[in-house]
Formats: sequence, C-alpha cells, structure tokens
Amino acid sequence: NQDILFGLPRRWRNFREQYPKGAKFITYSSWLFAAGLVALLSLFVFVWMGAFGRLPSTTDLKDIQNHAAAEVYAVDGALLGKYFIENRTNVDYEEISPDIINGLIATEDARFFEHRGIDLRAWARVFFRTVIMRDESGGGGSTLSQQLAKNLFPRQRFWLFTIPVNKFKEMVVARRLEKIYTKDELVNIYLNTVPFGANIYGVEVAAKQFFSTTANDVKTEEAAVLVGMLKANTYYNPVRNPKNATGRRNVVLNQMARYGYIESAVADSLKELPLETKYAREGNQEGLATYFREHLRQELAESIQSFTKPDGSPFNLYTDGLRIHTTIHSRLQQYAEHAVNQQM
Repeated sequence: NQDILFGLPRRWRNFREQYPKGAKFITYSSWLFAAGLVALLSLFVFVWMGAFGRLPSTTDLKDIQNHAAAEVYAVDGALLGKYFIENRTNVDYEEISPDIINGLIATEDARFFEHRGIDLRAWARVFFRTVIMRDESGGGGSTLSQQLAKNLFPRQRFWLFTIPVNKFKEMVVARRLEKIYTKDELVNIYLNTVPFGANIYGVEVAAKQFFSTTANDVKTEEAAVLVGMLKANTYYNPVRNPKNATGRRNVVLNQMARYGYIESAVADSLKELPLETKYAREGNQEGLATYFREHLRQELAESIQSFTKPDGSPFNLYTDGLRIHTTIHSRLQQYAEHAVNQQM
C-alpha cells in the first residue's frame, strides 16, 4: 500500500514524460471537473439561502391544502355534480387501493422507504446509464418526495440555470417534507395532488372518470393504467391513446412483479387482458339536474358567506371540498329528464 501511495508521483511523472498530450488532457479535465463541482455546490448554497426565490418553510409545508371540489348530492345519496377550479376529491391513505400505492412505488421510486428524500444511488444510475451509456430505460433520479415538491410548487424559469436551480429547490423541499411527514402521509399527499390531464386531479377523480369506480376499488390492471399515466398524461391516456396506455400498463405490472408486489404469473395474465375503460366525464354541463345545479350555485355563492372556517376565513365554494345535500331525488330526476327528452 505504501509503495502504491508514494509511487504515484513517480508514476504520474513518468506518464507525463511518455504521454505529454494525454497528461495535459487529464490535467485540464480534472481542473474542469473540480471547477464544475465547485460551481454546482455554490449554486446549491445560493438556492438554499433563497437567492432564487423564497423556499417554503416548515410552517408552509405543514399546512398543505389541495383545492378540493364541492360535491352536490341527491337526497338518495347519488352524486349529482361538482363545483371546482381543480376537479379533485381528497381521500385518506386507507381509501386508496394497495395496488395503486405498490404500483407507484415500484415504478417511480423503488427505494422510497430507504432514502430520506434524495436518492444518491438513483442519481449515480442516471449519470452512468442514462447520460454516459445513453440507456433511457435507466429511469430518472427524482424521488417521489422531489416529484411531490414539483407538483406543490411549480417550476420557474431562471434562464440558463432553470434546470439545476429547480432541481436543487426540489431537493431541499423534499428533505423538509421527509422531516415533517411519514412515508405513508407523503404517498397520500402525492396521490391526492398529481394531475391526470383534462382537469382531473388525484387518484379518486381519475378512478371515477376513467373506470367509474373509486380509488379503493380499482382492479390491479386499472391501478397500473393510472400509475402509468403519471409519466405523460396525454400520451398514456387510456381513452385517447389506448395502445400507448396498454404498453405502459404492462411496464407497471412488470415493475410490480419485479419488486414482489404481485406474482410474475399474475402479471403475465393481467398483461393479456384488453384495456377497458368506463369513461364518465364530469363538468357543469354533464350529469343530472344541470339547471338546478346552476341555480343552486348562485344561491350558495351568497349563502356560504354567512359561515366561516375555524380560522375565521370564509368558505370558498370551488376549493374547500364542501358537501352539499339537496332535496332532488336522482332516480326521479332521471325519469323526468328522460321524459322531457322524449317529448321535446
């Protein structure tokens, strides 16, 4: 060991004499690498200090509030419609199918329960497989916590520094999120936050619109479709692009089998199933009692001003997840609308 250690200067001197151009190239490359590393570390410090905008504090992160749609119910319990800016229905962790959770972990962040927001092993994989070897199947380096940070706090533009600054911001926020929330809580917030395109937010609304079910009752193959959509909402949309969605679904099923969430034989049989959706669009002009709901919306906009939240602030009809119960009976309303359509 001592011979190797103390013999290095001599070996390097011999190498320089024998291969001057190679030695010069190595020297310049080393200095360039060191300068780049120092620049990145300096940039990270500037981001952490808030030079590129204020980072959310612990207090901010403890008070994460997703916009949730107000839901209008008939007297018999049927959902008539919603009022929303972002069509989202928040659900608890226990109300989400384990297949969705397992598919998410297996596909997006297999080491989720092992890291604390930043996965250095994943970054090394990205560097060697994706950057050096040009292998796009190597996956990305962002953890679920970093993806959640990106969803909660959309990226900004900083000219040439846009990508590194935003990545560093997400890393800092991810670390803070991991200190505040448990892993299950982070998964729950993530699955209630993620967009699925076409003003569909969170797995509950996605399950309802694409498969006419709930996030708790989706089948394994349906859960794989929803998880697959997270990579590209439009490209893997099962209604618009069923072929792409089927291929991505099978990738998710393979990942679930790879990490032991389902048996390989089960994954193989599910991959043979045709992709079936039961698309049910939601909107102000969709569903039952649309005229009634519009009249109700105008009344509610005034009446809810009389009520306040525990913190004293007024309720918002479009963001606070209110549940509105009416005297309309959904079945009778359906008969009435059918009769009107027949006669007029």
